[in-house]
Amino acid sequence: ASCLVGSEMCIRDRFSAAAGHKVVVINDKSHPNFGLRQKGKILGFMISFGGSAFTLSKSLKIPVEEAEELISSYFKGFPKLKKMFDASTKFALQHGYVKIDEITNGIRWLPEFEEYKTLITKDYKSLTKEERSKKAKLEGRMRRKAMNTPIQGMASSITKTALILLRNYLLEIGIQPTKDADIKIVSVVHDEVVLEANSDFADKAAELLQKAMETAGKIFVKKVAMPASPVIGDVWDH
Repeated sequence: ASCLVGSEMCIRDRFSAAAGHKVVVINDKSHPNFGLRQKGKILGFMISFGGSAFTLSKSLKIPVEEAEELISSYFKGFPKLKKMFDASTKFALQHGYVKIDEITNGIRWLPEFEEYKTLITKDYKSLTKEERSKKAKLEGRMRRKAMNTPIQGMASSITKTALILLRNYLLEIGIQPTKDADIKIVSVVHDEVVLEANSDFADKAAELLQKAMETAGKIFVKKVAMPASPVIGDVWDH
């Protein structure tokens, strides 16, 4: 997520974990503080999906106060990410949709918005207990979507762009999308693309797929390299 806003810490190292008031960078499993990185991964996912300190405390089995400190430290380490989340959330609550990215100009409509808009037009003191609870739940859902959609949505845009580029690369070398093609696109799982290729074309397939995915990454993310690592095997190993 921080890569999308050009965070300086993301540029230094994209594998980061927040702990205390510092950002620790640990990739070595044998490192005595490797567990901090694992906490950081959970923290990153929770924040990206709009998780609260209470939810984080349950996931990490820590006090809520410590979870609040972790979230605060994370945003201190990635201040631009906090600004992005705040801006996306504010826009979504005002307009009823979330902007996915500035390249495709895609948007995600929020079905909760119409009911939410009706509730916020009323004086808060006049709302019943049920209406206040409903308003809070609707706002919570929209906030979570507003935080996560630009991340998941852009990842989806990058993958789909890579598929378009890959198809063009295959056509350029004379490989048509037929049943007996030497290279075939067979599956897409999240940000992974699975190809099936004759053994003589395996290296070429890996080369073209890497080129397509890294080129797509450069289109959407300008400041940070988005490396792709192709793997050739007899079966798909997720």
